[in-house]
Order: sequence, then structure tokens, then C-alpha cells
Amino acid sequence: MTDTKKNVRNKIILISWGFLTIILLVSTGFQIVSNVKNGDQNIRENLLASATLTIAQDESVNCEDIENIQVSKMKAGAFPFNYSVIVDMKNGSQLTVEWKDENMSETEIVNQNR
Repeated sequence: MTDTKKNVRNKIILISWGFLTIILLVSTGFQIVSNVKNGDQNIRENLLASATLTIAQDESVNCEDIENIQVSKMKAGAFPFNYSVIVDMKNGSQLTVEWKDENMSETEIVNQNR
């Protein structure tokens, strides 16, 4: 093989490796973003399920008076306490439900604006 053919072959191999590296980096980035979003969704779902149970067991809350329930992530706060469930009641009041401990084993109603 002549030197020019070797140089062309080496350039093609180098460009192929560079292209493959870029594709791997981009796909890894997408995978990381997807995992973060799915993890966030799982945390929200778990909090909502636990908060719903806490609200249903609280005798001071009439479940028929609930107008809206939403999970929100606060911009400040330590995980998992930066997530809360906000319950809007038909009379205009709100309940806030948050994790009771850092192990996310139980929720509690922390604020009742009645």
C-alpha cells in the first residue's frame, strides 16, 4: 500500500471514530435526561398516592369538598421535602401535604388554610 492510500484510510478511520464518539455522547445525554425525568415522575406519583391516602384517612377533610389536587416541586429545599401536594378545596381553602421523613415512608398535612 502506498503512503497516500494509508493516509486516506487513516483519515477515514479517524473521522469514523470521531463520528461514532459524537453519536455515543449525544445518545448518552438523551438517556441521562430521560432517566432524570422518569425519576422525577416516579417521586411525584409516590407522593401523590401517599398524600391521597393521608387525606382520605384524615377525619377533618371531607373528600367530596376537594376541587383540585396537584403535585408541585419547589425551587428551594432539600430532597424529598422540595415536593408537596397542594389540595384546593371548593370553599377556597388549601391543604398542603408533604413527606413526613426523608425516607419517604409517610406523608402528613402540614398546612391547612381554612
